[in-house]
Amino acid sequence: MAWLGILALAACGRPDTVIHVAIRDFDGHTAPVAKLRLVILPYDRDSVLAALESRSRTPRPDTRALDSIFAQVRQPFGALLRATWFDRRLRDSLEDLRRRTSAEPRGSARYRELYLAFATAADSLVPAQQRLVEANRVAGAAYRRVGSRLDQLRLVMTRWEDSTFRRYDSEIASLTTRLARSRQEIVTGADGRAAVRLPEGRWWVYARAPDPADPNAGWYWNVPVRGDSIALDPGSAQHRPCYTTRCP
Repeated sequence: MAWLGILALAACGRPDTVIHVAIRDFDGHTAPVAKLRLVILPYDRDSVLAALESRSRTPRPDTRALDSIFAQVRQPFGALLRATWFDRRLRDSLEDLRRRTSAEPRGSARYRELYLAFATAADSLVPAQQRLVEANRVAGAAYRRVGSRLDQLRLVMTRWEDSTFRRYDSEIASLTTRLARSRQEIVTGADGRAAVRLPEGRWWVYARAPDPADPNAGWYWNVPVRGDSIALDPGSAQHRPCYTTRCP
C-alpha cells in the first residue's frame, strides 16, 4: 500500500495556515496584493519596539508639522497616483486587447468585436496621458513648496528611530534563542494568498503595504496567528503615516 504512504507524506507537508492580503484600490474595491513579503515571527514585534522606546533617552519627535504637510499635499499627490494607475491600467488593457485581436481570424465576428474594443480604449489614451502630465505638474509644484521641509522633518524622525531601536536586532536574537523558534518569510501569490506550516507556539504575521491612494501613508500589520486562516486587510491593519525616509 505504497500509495497510502505517499498520501500520508503529502498530508504532513500540507500548510496549515493560509494568509490572504487585500487592500482597497483606486476604485474603492478590495483587491489582492501580490508579491508582498510576509514575515512570520515567534514574538510580538510591537511589544519589542514599545519596550525599546520606553528606554529611549529622548521622546518621539512631534509629528504635527509632518501631519500638516501631508494634509497639504494629499490631494495633488493622490491625483498623481490615480492618474498614473489609470494610465498603466489602460496600457495593460490595450496590450491585452492587441494580443487577443491578433489571435483571431480577420473578418470573424470575434475579431471585429475585439478590434472595436481596442479602438475605443485607444481613443482614451491621449486624454489619459494629458491628465497624467497635468497631475505630474501640479504634484511637482506642491512638492517644491514643501519638499525641503518635509525631507528635514523625516530625517529627524529617521535619526530618532535609528537611535531608539538600535538594539532591536540583538533583542530579537535573544528572544529567538530563548523561544527556540526562528522567523519565517513567505511571499503572496497573484491571488494575494500565501500558506505556511508553523510549529507549535505563538506566532505573529508582520507586513507592510503602501496605500495606493496616499503616497505618505501605508498599511501595517502585526497580527497574532489564530486558527488556520488570516485576513490581512484594512480591517486588521493600522493605517500609518510615513514619517521616516523608509516608507513601505
